[in-house]
Amino acid sequence: MVEWKGEVTREESGGKAARLDSVESLNVPNFFTITRTDVRELIGEADSSEEVVNKQFSGSTWKKVEKAYDEIGMSSEVREASGKARNLVGGQRNGQRVSLRVSDDREGVFDYRLNVGASGLEDALKEVIASYYQVETEQDYPAVIVQQMVEPGYSGAAITSYFGNYSLLETVEGLGASIEEGVTTPAMYLVGNRVEERRIPEKQVAVERNNMNGKHEKKTVRPEPPFSDEEVIQLFQSLEQENVDVKFVYKRGSFYVVDASETGHVNPFGTTSLSLEGIRVSEGEIEGEIGREIAYSEETVSPDKYPEAVISKKGGYTSTHAQLARSREKPAVFSFREELEQGQHVSLEPRQVTVTGETNEPEDLHGKVAGTASEVLPIDSGNGIYMTPPFSRSRYAVTDRNARADTIPSSGYLTSYGEIFGFEGEKAVLDARKLGREGLEEAITYLDADLKILLVDYPEPEIIRAAVSAGFDVFGTSRNLEQLEKVVEREERRFILKQLRELSK
Repeated sequence: MVEWKGEVTREESGGKAARLDSVESLNVPNFFTITRTDVRELIGEADSSEEVVNKQFSGSTWKKVEKAYDEIGMSSEVREASGKARNLVGGQRNGQRVSLRVSDDREGVFDYRLNVGASGLEDALKEVIASYYQVETEQDYPAVIVQQMVEPGYSGAAITSYFGNYSLLETVEGLGASIEEGVTTPAMYLVGNRVEERRIPEKQVAVERNNMNGKHEKKTVRPEPPFSDEEVIQLFQSLEQENVDVKFVYKRGSFYVVDASETGHVNPFGTTSLSLEGIRVSEGEIEGEIGREIAYSEETVSPDKYPEAVISKKGGYTSTHAQLARSREKPAVFSFREELEQGQHVSLEPRQVTVTGETNEPEDLHGKVAGTASEVLPIDSGNGIYMTPPFSRSRYAVTDRNARADTIPSSGYLTSYGEIFGFEGEKAVLDARKLGREGLEEAITYLDADLKILLVDYPEPEIIRAAVSAGFDVFGTSRNLEQLEKVVEREERRFILKQLRELSK
Protein backbone atom coordinates (compact mmCIF):
# COMPACT_ATOMS: atom_id res chain seq x y z
CA MET A 1 0.00 0.00 0.00
CA VAL A 2 1.33 3.50 -0.82
CA GLU A 3 2.38 5.69 2.12
CA TRP A 4 1.16 9.29 2.30
CA LYS A 5 2.88 12.38 3.67
CA GLY A 6 2.53 12.23 7.44
CA GLU A 7 2.51 8.42 7.47
CA VAL A 8 5.92 7.61 5.93
CA THR A 9 8.12 4.83 7.35
CA ARG A 10 11.84 4.73 6.59
CA GLU A 11 11.82 0.96 6.12
CA GLU A 12 9.26 0.99 3.32
CA SER A 13 9.68 4.48 1.82
CA GLY A 14 13.41 5.13 2.21
CA GLY A 15 15.46 7.81 3.95
CA LYS A 16 14.80 10.62 1.49
CA ALA A 17 11.03 10.34 1.82
CA ALA A 18 11.27 10.03 5.61
CA ARG A 19 13.42 13.16 5.83
CA LEU A 20 11.08 15.13 3.57
CA ASP A 21 8.20 14.00 5.78
CA SER A 22 10.01 15.31 8.86
CA VAL A 23 10.14 18.95 7.67
CA GLU A 24 7.65 20.93 9.74
CA SER A 25 8.58 24.62 9.66
CA LEU A 26 8.28 25.04 5.87
CA ASN A 27 5.67 24.21 3.24
CA VAL A 28 6.01 20.70 1.75
CA PRO A 29 3.72 19.97 -1.23
CA ASN A 30 1.64 16.84 -0.78
CA PHE A 31 3.27 13.52 -1.75
CA PHE A 32 2.96 9.78 -1.45
CA THR A 33 5.51 7.03 -1.84
CA ILE A 34 5.29 3.90 -3.93
CA THR A 35 6.92 1.69 -1.31
CA ARG A 36 9.57 -0.97 -1.86
CA THR A 37 6.86 -3.62 -1.45
CA ASP A 38 4.71 -1.84 -4.06
CA VAL A 39 7.63 -1.68 -6.52
CA ARG A 40 8.39 -5.36 -5.99
CA GLU A 41 4.77 -6.21 -6.81
CA LEU A 42 4.80 -3.92 -9.86
CA ILE A 43 7.98 -5.18 -11.52
CA GLY A 44 7.93 -8.81 -10.37
CA GLU A 45 11.09 -10.69 -11.35
CA ALA A 46 12.47 -7.84 -13.50
CA ASP A 47 15.93 -6.95 -12.22
CA SER A 48 17.47 -4.92 -15.05
CA SER A 49 16.63 -1.49 -16.41
CA GLU A 50 15.62 -2.96 -19.78
CA GLU A 51 13.26 -5.47 -18.21
CA VAL A 52 11.65 -2.77 -16.04
CA VAL A 53 11.02 -0.44 -19.01
CA ASN A 54 9.37 -3.28 -20.95
CA LYS A 55 7.22 -4.40 -18.02
CA GLN A 56 3.45 -3.90 -18.27
CA PHE A 57 2.04 -2.51 -15.02
CA SER A 58 -1.34 -3.96 -14.08
CA GLY A 59 -3.20 -5.52 -11.18
CA SER A 60 -4.34 -4.20 -7.81
CA THR A 61 -1.05 -2.51 -6.91
CA TRP A 62 -1.06 -0.39 -10.07
CA LYS A 63 -4.69 0.55 -9.41
CA LYS A 64 -3.65 1.73 -5.94
CA VAL A 65 -0.95 3.93 -7.51
CA GLU A 66 -3.42 5.40 -10.01
CA LYS A 67 -5.92 6.07 -7.23
CA ALA A 68 -3.26 7.80 -5.12
CA TYR A 69 -2.30 9.95 -8.12
CA ASP A 70 -5.96 10.98 -8.51
CA GLU A 71 -6.06 12.01 -4.85
CA ILE A 72 -2.75 13.85 -4.56
CA GLY A 73 -4.50 17.22 -4.82
CA MET A 74 -6.61 16.40 -1.75
CA SER A 75 -5.79 16.84 1.92
CA SER A 76 -5.74 13.77 4.16
CA GLU A 77 -9.06 14.88 5.67
CA VAL A 78 -10.72 14.97 2.24
CA ARG A 79 -9.20 11.62 1.18
CA GLU A 80 -10.68 9.98 4.25
CA ALA A 81 -14.06 11.71 3.98
CA SER A 82 -17.28 10.31 2.59
CA GLY A 83 -17.83 9.98 -1.14
CA LYS A 84 -20.08 13.05 -1.20
CA ALA A 85 -17.43 15.26 0.42
CA ARG A 86 -14.76 13.91 -1.92
CA ASN A 87 -16.88 14.72 -4.96
CA LEU A 88 -17.12 18.36 -3.88
CA VAL A 89 -13.39 18.77 -4.47
CA GLY A 90 -13.12 16.37 -7.38
CA GLY A 91 -12.20 19.19 -9.74
CA GLN A 92 -8.87 19.56 -7.94
CA ARG A 93 -7.76 16.24 -9.42
CA ASN A 94 -8.09 17.17 -13.07
CA GLY A 95 -4.77 17.63 -14.89
CA GLN A 96 -2.67 17.26 -11.75
CA ARG A 97 1.08 17.33 -12.45
CA VAL A 98 3.57 15.44 -10.29
CA SER A 99 7.30 14.79 -9.98
CA LEU A 100 8.81 11.32 -9.51
CA ARG A 101 12.20 10.43 -8.01
CA VAL A 102 13.88 7.53 -6.23
CA SER A 103 13.88 7.78 -2.43
CA ASP A 104 17.62 7.25 -2.04
CA ASP A 105 20.15 9.54 -0.36
CA ARG A 106 22.67 9.31 -3.19
CA GLU A 107 22.46 12.53 -5.20
CA GLY A 108 22.82 12.88 -8.95
CA VAL A 109 22.74 9.13 -9.54
CA PHE A 110 19.16 8.32 -10.50
CA ASP A 111 16.77 9.74 -13.09
CA TYR A 112 13.81 11.89 -12.09
CA ARG A 113 10.76 13.19 -13.95
CA LEU A 114 8.94 16.52 -13.62
CA ASN A 115 5.48 17.68 -14.68
CA VAL A 116 4.12 14.18 -15.19
CA GLY A 117 0.39 13.89 -15.96
CA ALA A 118 -1.98 10.93 -15.91
CA SER A 119 -1.18 9.78 -19.44
CA GLY A 120 2.57 9.70 -18.78
CA LEU A 121 2.53 8.32 -15.25
CA GLU A 122 3.30 4.68 -16.09
CA ASP A 123 6.16 5.39 -18.50
CA ALA A 124 7.72 7.97 -16.14
CA LEU A 125 7.56 5.53 -13.23
CA LYS A 126 9.22 2.79 -15.30
CA GLU A 127 12.05 5.14 -16.33
CA VAL A 128 12.69 6.26 -12.74
CA ILE A 129 12.69 2.71 -11.40
CA ALA A 130 14.87 1.53 -14.31
CA SER A 131 17.55 4.11 -13.42
CA TYR A 132 17.86 2.40 -10.03
CA TYR A 133 19.11 -0.76 -11.69
CA GLN A 134 21.79 1.06 -13.70
CA VAL A 135 23.96 1.42 -10.58
CA GLU A 136 24.98 -0.88 -7.75
CA THR A 137 22.33 -0.86 -5.04
CA GLU A 138 22.03 -2.30 -1.55
CA GLN A 139 18.26 -2.71 -1.67
CA ASP A 140 16.59 -5.14 -4.08
CA TYR A 141 13.78 -2.67 -4.77
CA PRO A 142 13.62 1.13 -4.58
CA ALA A 143 10.85 3.30 -3.16
CA VAL A 144 9.65 6.17 -5.36
CA ILE A 145 8.40 9.60 -4.22
CA VAL A 146 5.44 11.01 -6.17
CA GLN A 147 4.96 14.69 -5.26
CA GLN A 148 2.48 17.33 -6.28
CA MET A 149 4.11 19.93 -8.53
CA VAL A 150 4.00 23.62 -7.64
CA GLU A 151 4.43 25.77 -10.75
CA PRO A 152 7.48 27.79 -9.69
CA GLY A 153 8.44 31.39 -10.11
CA TYR A 154 11.95 30.27 -9.11
CA SER A 155 13.59 26.97 -8.20
CA GLY A 156 16.78 26.33 -6.31
CA ALA A 157 18.57 24.92 -3.29
CA ALA A 158 19.59 26.10 0.16
CA ILE A 159 22.78 24.60 1.60
CA THR A 160 23.14 25.32 5.32
CA SER A 161 26.78 24.24 5.72
CA TYR A 162 28.75 25.48 2.75
CA PHE A 163 32.43 24.89 3.64
CA GLY A 164 32.64 26.13 7.18
CA ASN A 165 30.28 28.59 8.83
CA TYR A 166 28.59 29.79 5.65
CA SER A 167 25.31 28.98 3.94
CA LEU A 168 24.66 29.09 0.20
CA LEU A 169 21.45 29.69 -1.71
CA GLU A 170 21.34 29.20 -5.48
CA THR A 171 18.31 29.73 -7.67
CA VAL A 172 17.10 30.06 -11.25
CA GLU A 173 13.92 31.39 -12.79
CA GLY A 174 11.37 28.68 -13.63
CA LEU A 175 12.18 24.99 -13.16
CA GLY A 176 15.48 23.90 -11.63
CA ALA A 177 16.45 21.73 -14.61
CA SER A 178 18.98 24.25 -15.93
CA ILE A 179 20.91 24.12 -12.63
CA GLU A 180 20.70 20.32 -12.49
CA GLU A 181 21.98 20.08 -16.08
CA GLY A 182 24.78 22.61 -15.49
CA VAL A 183 23.83 24.86 -18.42
CA THR A 184 23.40 28.14 -16.55
CA THR A 185 24.84 30.26 -13.76
CA PRO A 186 22.39 30.48 -10.86
CA ALA A 187 21.70 33.57 -8.82
CA MET A 188 23.57 33.09 -5.55
CA TYR A 189 23.50 34.35 -1.96
CA LEU A 190 26.40 33.70 0.43
CA VAL A 191 25.16 33.91 4.01
CA GLY A 192 26.99 34.19 7.31
CA ASN A 193 25.46 36.21 10.12
CA ARG A 194 23.83 38.16 7.29
CA VAL A 195 23.87 38.07 3.50
CA GLU A 196 27.60 38.54 2.97
CA GLU A 197 27.52 38.59 -0.81
CA ARG A 198 24.97 38.32 -3.58
CA ARG A 199 25.72 37.44 -7.20
CA ILE A 200 23.12 37.90 -9.94
CA PRO A 201 24.29 36.76 -13.40
CA GLU A 202 23.83 39.03 -16.36
CA LYS A 203 22.03 36.26 -18.26
CA GLN A 204 20.47 32.98 -17.25
CA VAL A 205 18.93 29.96 -18.95
CA ALA A 206 15.40 29.41 -17.64
CA VAL A 207 13.34 26.24 -18.19
CA GLU A 208 9.56 26.43 -18.30
CA ARG A 209 6.80 23.98 -19.09
CA ASN A 210 4.73 24.69 -22.19
CA ASN A 211 1.13 24.53 -20.99
CA MET A 212 -0.07 23.50 -24.46
CA ASN A 213 2.08 20.41 -25.06
CA GLY A 214 3.62 19.82 -21.62
CA LYS A 215 7.19 19.94 -22.95
CA HIS A 216 10.02 21.82 -21.29
CA GLU A 217 11.33 24.87 -23.14
CA LYS A 218 14.51 26.85 -22.54
CA LYS A 219 14.84 30.61 -22.87
CA THR A 220 17.44 33.23 -21.99
CA VAL A 221 16.42 35.76 -19.32
CA ARG A 222 18.03 38.73 -17.58
CA PRO A 223 17.31 37.97 -13.93
CA GLU A 224 16.57 40.46 -11.18
CA PRO A 225 17.39 39.67 -7.53
CA PRO A 226 14.65 37.11 -6.77
CA PHE A 227 14.54 37.41 -2.96
CA SER A 228 15.09 40.03 -0.31
CA ASP A 229 17.89 39.53 2.18
CA GLU A 230 15.25 39.12 4.90
CA GLU A 231 13.60 36.23 3.04
CA VAL A 232 16.94 34.47 2.64
CA ILE A 233 17.86 34.89 6.32
CA GLN A 234 14.44 33.63 7.45
CA LEU A 235 14.72 30.58 5.21
CA PHE A 236 18.09 29.58 6.68
CA GLN A 237 16.87 30.17 10.23
CA SER A 238 14.09 27.65 9.58
CA LEU A 239 16.49 25.16 7.98
CA GLU A 240 18.91 25.34 10.90
CA GLN A 241 16.05 24.29 13.20
CA GLU A 242 15.26 21.38 10.88
CA ASN A 243 18.96 20.48 10.39
CA VAL A 244 18.45 19.90 6.64
CA ASP A 245 19.52 21.20 3.25
CA VAL A 246 16.67 21.54 0.79
CA LYS A 247 15.68 21.97 -2.80
CA PHE A 248 12.77 24.35 -3.16
CA VAL A 249 10.40 26.11 -5.47
CA TYR A 250 9.36 29.68 -4.77
CA LYS A 251 5.96 31.04 -5.69
CA ARG A 252 4.17 34.22 -4.62
CA GLY A 253 6.37 34.94 -1.64
CA SER A 254 6.56 31.38 -0.25
CA PHE A 255 9.22 28.64 -0.31
CA TYR A 256 8.00 25.08 -0.94
CA VAL A 257 10.36 22.22 -0.04
CA VAL A 258 10.54 19.49 -2.71
CA ASP A 259 13.61 17.63 -1.44
CA ALA A 260 15.46 17.45 1.87
CA SER A 261 18.79 15.93 2.86
CA GLU A 262 20.89 15.87 6.01
CA THR A 263 22.97 18.97 6.40
CA GLY A 264 26.69 18.48 5.75
CA HIS A 265 29.32 18.63 8.46
CA VAL A 266 29.84 22.15 9.80
CA ASN A 267 33.47 22.82 10.60
CA PRO A 268 33.47 24.38 14.11
CA PHE A 269 36.81 25.99 13.29
CA GLY A 270 35.58 27.22 9.93
CA THR A 271 37.68 30.26 9.19
CA THR A 272 37.85 29.78 5.44
CA SER A 273 37.08 33.08 3.72
CA LEU A 274 34.71 32.37 0.86
CA SER A 275 33.34 34.43 -1.99
CA LEU A 276 31.10 33.96 -4.99
CA GLU A 277 33.94 34.26 -7.50
CA GLY A 278 32.96 30.67 -8.13
CA ILE A 279 31.21 27.84 -6.33
CA ARG A 280 33.38 25.19 -4.70
CA VAL A 281 31.25 22.11 -5.40
CA SER A 282 33.83 19.61 -4.13
CA GLU A 283 36.96 19.90 -2.03
CA GLY A 284 40.54 19.28 -3.03
CA GLU A 285 43.57 21.20 -4.23
CA ILE A 286 43.50 22.23 -7.88
CA GLU A 287 46.99 22.62 -9.31
CA GLY A 288 48.16 22.39 -12.88
CA GLU A 289 47.76 23.56 -16.42
CA ILE A 290 44.47 24.35 -18.14
CA GLY A 291 43.94 21.71 -20.81
CA ARG A 292 46.16 19.12 -19.13
CA GLU A 293 45.56 18.41 -15.44
CA ILE A 294 42.61 20.81 -15.30
CA ALA A 295 39.63 20.83 -17.65
CA TYR A 296 38.06 24.23 -18.36
CA SER A 297 34.53 24.11 -19.73
CA GLU A 298 31.60 26.35 -20.64
CA GLU A 299 29.06 23.99 -19.06
CA THR A 300 29.57 21.35 -16.37
CA VAL A 301 31.04 17.96 -17.27
CA SER A 302 30.99 14.55 -15.62
CA PRO A 303 34.01 13.53 -13.48
CA ASP A 304 34.56 10.71 -15.97
CA LYS A 305 35.54 13.27 -18.60
CA TYR A 306 38.31 15.23 -16.89
CA PRO A 307 41.69 14.05 -15.61
CA GLU A 308 42.19 15.58 -12.15
CA ALA A 309 39.96 18.63 -11.71
CA VAL A 310 37.53 20.87 -13.56
CA ILE A 311 36.67 24.56 -13.61
CA SER A 312 33.38 25.42 -15.31
CA LYS A 313 31.81 28.76 -16.22
CA LYS A 314 28.34 27.51 -15.31
CA GLY A 315 26.59 25.19 -12.88
CA GLY A 316 25.80 25.15 -9.19
CA TYR A 317 26.40 23.21 -6.01
CA THR A 318 23.38 21.01 -6.71
CA SER A 319 24.15 20.36 -10.38
CA THR A 320 24.21 16.65 -11.21
CA HIS A 321 27.90 16.79 -12.12
CA ALA A 322 28.67 18.56 -8.82
CA GLN A 323 27.00 15.76 -6.89
CA LEU A 324 29.03 13.20 -8.84
CA ALA A 325 32.26 15.15 -8.24
CA ARG A 326 31.65 15.06 -4.49
CA SER A 327 30.83 11.35 -4.48
CA ARG A 328 33.99 10.57 -6.46
CA GLU A 329 36.16 13.06 -4.56
CA LYS A 330 37.30 14.97 -7.64
CA PRO A 331 37.87 18.70 -7.05
CA ALA A 332 35.66 21.07 -9.04
CA VAL A 333 34.68 24.75 -9.20
CA PHE A 334 31.51 25.81 -11.05
CA SER A 335 30.20 29.22 -12.17
CA PHE A 336 33.76 30.55 -12.20
CA ARG A 337 33.99 34.26 -13.03
CA GLU A 338 37.53 34.71 -14.30
CA GLU A 339 38.54 34.02 -17.88
CA LEU A 340 41.19 31.31 -18.18
CA GLU A 341 43.21 30.27 -21.22
CA GLN A 342 44.62 26.99 -22.51
CA GLY A 343 48.08 26.38 -21.11
CA GLN A 344 47.59 28.76 -18.18
CA HIS A 345 48.94 27.47 -14.88
CA VAL A 346 46.53 27.89 -11.98
CA SER A 347 46.47 26.91 -8.34
CA LEU A 348 43.50 26.83 -5.96
CA GLU A 349 43.53 25.87 -2.29
CA PRO A 350 41.30 22.92 -1.28
CA ARG A 351 38.25 25.07 -0.40
CA GLN A 352 39.02 28.28 -2.26
CA VAL A 353 37.91 29.64 -5.63
CA THR A 354 40.58 32.33 -6.00
CA VAL A 355 43.27 31.48 -8.54
CA THR A 356 46.85 31.98 -7.43
CA GLY A 357 50.16 31.17 -9.08
CA GLU A 358 51.52 31.97 -12.50
CA THR A 359 49.49 33.10 -15.48
CA ASN A 360 50.25 33.08 -19.16
CA GLU A 361 50.37 36.86 -19.51
CA PRO A 362 53.04 38.23 -21.85
CA GLU A 363 56.29 38.73 -19.98
CA ASP A 364 56.36 42.48 -20.63
CA LEU A 365 53.02 42.89 -18.84
CA HIS A 366 54.17 41.41 -15.54
CA GLY A 367 54.60 43.97 -12.79
CA LYS A 368 52.79 46.72 -14.68
CA VAL A 369 49.37 46.13 -13.16
CA ALA A 370 49.04 45.89 -9.41
CA GLY A 371 46.82 47.37 -6.72
CA THR A 372 43.62 49.37 -7.09
CA ALA A 373 43.82 52.74 -8.82
CA SER A 374 40.27 53.81 -7.90
CA GLU A 375 39.28 54.65 -4.34
CA VAL A 376 37.13 52.09 -2.57
CA LEU A 377 35.49 53.55 0.53
CA PRO A 378 32.80 52.73 3.06
CA ILE A 379 29.53 54.67 3.04
CA ASP A 380 28.61 56.67 6.13
CA SER A 381 31.95 56.14 7.81
CA GLY A 382 34.28 58.63 9.39
CA ASN A 383 36.66 58.09 6.49
CA GLY A 384 34.31 57.54 3.59
CA ILE A 385 31.28 58.86 1.69
CA TYR A 386 28.53 60.74 3.51
CA MET A 387 25.03 61.20 2.17
CA THR A 388 23.77 63.28 5.12
CA PRO A 389 25.37 65.68 7.66
CA PRO A 390 27.73 65.94 9.45
CA PHE A 391 30.50 66.18 6.88
CA SER A 392 33.40 67.36 8.98
CA ARG A 393 35.40 64.12 8.72
CA SER A 394 34.11 62.79 5.38
CA ARG A 395 36.19 62.22 2.31
CA TYR A 396 33.25 62.90 -0.01
CA ALA A 397 29.92 64.45 0.90
CA VAL A 398 26.64 65.22 -0.82
CA THR A 399 25.39 68.65 0.28
CA ASP A 400 24.46 72.11 -0.92
CA ARG A 401 26.40 73.63 1.97
CA ASN A 402 30.03 73.93 2.96
CA ALA A 403 31.20 73.66 -0.63
CA ARG A 404 34.74 72.38 -1.04
CA ALA A 405 36.75 70.34 -3.50
CA ASP A 406 35.34 66.98 -2.47
CA THR A 407 31.70 68.05 -1.99
CA ILE A 408 29.05 66.93 -4.49
CA PRO A 409 25.94 69.12 -4.91
CA SER A 410 22.70 67.35 -4.00
CA SER A 411 21.67 67.71 -7.65
CA GLY A 412 24.52 65.30 -8.44
CA TYR A 413 23.08 62.53 -6.25
CA LEU A 414 21.40 60.31 -8.86
CA THR A 415 18.82 57.70 -7.83
CA SER A 416 16.73 57.25 -10.98
CA TYR A 417 17.42 56.62 -14.64
CA GLY A 418 15.72 59.87 -15.53
CA GLU A 419 18.17 61.80 -13.34
CA ILE A 420 21.13 59.92 -14.83
CA PHE A 421 20.23 60.51 -18.48
CA GLY A 422 19.29 64.13 -17.79
CA PHE A 423 22.37 64.95 -15.71
CA GLU A 424 24.60 67.88 -16.60
CA GLY A 425 27.27 68.64 -14.05
CA GLU A 426 30.85 68.09 -12.97
CA LYS A 427 30.38 65.72 -9.99
CA ALA A 428 27.99 62.80 -9.70
CA VAL A 429 27.12 60.04 -7.26
CA LEU A 430 25.24 57.18 -8.95
CA ASP A 431 23.46 55.21 -6.23
CA ALA A 432 22.97 51.78 -7.81
CA ARG A 433 21.39 50.55 -4.55
CA LYS A 434 18.24 52.44 -5.47
CA LEU A 435 18.08 51.33 -9.11
CA GLY A 436 16.83 48.18 -10.79
CA ARG A 437 19.32 45.90 -12.49
CA GLU A 438 17.81 46.35 -15.97
CA GLY A 439 19.63 49.10 -17.89
CA LEU A 440 22.17 49.81 -15.15
CA GLU A 441 25.25 49.06 -17.24
CA GLU A 442 23.98 51.35 -20.01
CA ALA A 443 23.38 54.14 -17.49
CA ILE A 444 26.87 53.73 -16.04
CA THR A 445 28.39 53.96 -19.50
CA TYR A 446 26.26 57.01 -20.40
CA LEU A 447 27.01 59.15 -17.32
CA ASP A 448 29.51 61.91 -18.03
CA ALA A 449 31.20 63.92 -15.24
CA ASP A 450 34.65 64.92 -14.02
CA LEU A 451 34.15 63.07 -10.71
CA LYS A 452 32.03 59.89 -10.73
CA ILE A 453 31.18 57.83 -7.65
CA LEU A 454 29.30 54.51 -7.71
CA LEU A 455 27.49 53.20 -4.63
CA VAL A 456 26.60 49.49 -4.51
CA ASP A 457 25.33 46.91 -2.04
CA TYR A 458 26.92 43.96 -3.82
CA PRO A 459 30.00 44.05 -6.09
CA GLU A 460 28.53 42.40 -9.19
CA PRO A 461 31.47 42.01 -11.62
CA GLU A 462 29.48 43.08 -14.71
CA ILE A 463 28.48 46.35 -13.01
CA ILE A 464 31.97 47.07 -11.65
CA ARG A 465 33.46 46.18 -15.04
CA ALA A 466 31.20 48.71 -16.78
CA ALA A 467 32.10 51.38 -14.18
CA VAL A 468 35.84 50.75 -14.49
CA SER A 469 35.62 50.99 -18.28
CA ALA A 470 33.56 54.19 -17.95
CA GLY A 471 36.21 55.82 -15.75
CA PHE A 472 34.48 55.94 -12.36
CA ASP A 473 36.79 57.39 -9.73
CA VAL A 474 35.34 56.12 -6.45
CA PHE A 475 33.40 53.03 -5.36
CA GLY A 476 31.45 52.91 -2.11
CA THR A 477 29.55 50.27 -0.15
CA SER A 478 27.90 49.92 3.23
CA ARG A 479 28.36 46.13 3.24
CA ASN A 480 31.43 44.05 2.36
CA LEU A 481 34.20 46.57 1.73
CA GLU A 482 36.92 43.93 1.38
CA GLN A 483 34.96 42.07 -1.29
CA LEU A 484 34.33 45.28 -3.23
CA GLU A 485 38.06 46.06 -3.13
CA LYS A 486 38.86 42.64 -4.59
CA VAL A 487 36.35 42.96 -7.42
CA VAL A 488 37.42 46.50 -8.31
CA GLU A 489 41.09 45.47 -8.33
CA ARG A 490 40.39 42.45 -10.52
CA GLU A 491 38.28 44.42 -13.01
CA GLU A 492 40.85 47.22 -13.19
CA ARG A 493 43.57 44.66 -13.79
CA ARG A 494 41.52 43.04 -16.54
CA PHE A 495 40.81 46.42 -18.14
CA ILE A 496 44.45 47.55 -18.07
CA LEU A 497 45.74 44.23 -19.40
CA LYS A 498 43.28 44.45 -22.23
CA GLN A 499 44.52 47.93 -23.10
CA LEU A 500 48.17 46.87 -22.93
CA ARG A 501 47.55 43.84 -25.14
CA GLU A 502 45.84 46.02 -27.72
CA LEU A 503 48.80 48.42 -27.67
CA SER A 504 51.26 45.55 -28.07
CA LYS A 505 49.58 44.22 -31.23
